[in-house]
Amino acid sequence: MRWEGGRGVSAAAFAGVAARLAAFGGWAAPPRAASSVDTQHASGIRVTRALPAGGGGGGGGPPGEPGAPTFLLKSALERPVDVRGLPGGAEVRFAVASETPAAAPRPGDAPAVTRLKSRTSFNRKGEFVFDLTEARAGADARAAASAPRAYEIEVEWVGQGTPAAAAAPGELADKFRMKVADAVDLLVAADARAAAAAAGGGAGGGEARAGGEARAEGEAARAGGEARAEGEAR
Repeated sequence: MRWEGGRGVSAAAFAGVAARLAAFGGWAAPPRAASSVDTQHASGIRVTRALPAGGGGGGGGPPGEPGAPTFLLKSALERPVDVRGLPGGAEVRFAVASETPAAAPRPGDAPAVTRLKSRTSFNRKGEFVFDLTEARAGADARAAASAPRAYEIEVEWVGQGTPAAAAAPGELADKFRMKVADAVDLLVAADARAAAAAAGGGAGGGEARAGGEARAEGEAARAGGEARAEGEAR
């Protein structure tokens, strides 16, 4: 799920979701933090370079020296499906796309947008990962460094190599929907707490806003790469 700055939940609500996930003791591995600079090109190829710890990303400040680039091409496979009328006015969009390794962008394949990201990942049973990301976007890394933050939560299926992958497609889809519902519930509760704090003059201040845009992503193996199911809540 992704919350975007102009129409998304506040930093206070995002922090509330992060705190609830951090307090949960049932993760398969310790939470993992990483930062990167991602450049999306007109062709759809995404160039990702890891950033050193404390070297920028979505959290603030200029980026540090990036690492070696990796290249992925994301392609939509199905038309999205919108689900409306969820608690708190959220809307969820489910979509299916593929992400495959790609060659470096060709000369003339102009960069469309660059995003600086700081992400913390929470792994549940080796099957789903909740990714919490602060991101800033601009025409290039310098512009992104001074851009306002956007807040994202991704629920990602990573269990291709586990026994869970042998389940019937309907069962896996049900598990994915439940994880999306968990994330939406966390958002609604955190947003309500932030709004109450703002109304009472407490933590959260005037930033608390209801609604927002979110994306929940799940992955499944496909020939030639990975398939990704996405939900976008607004």
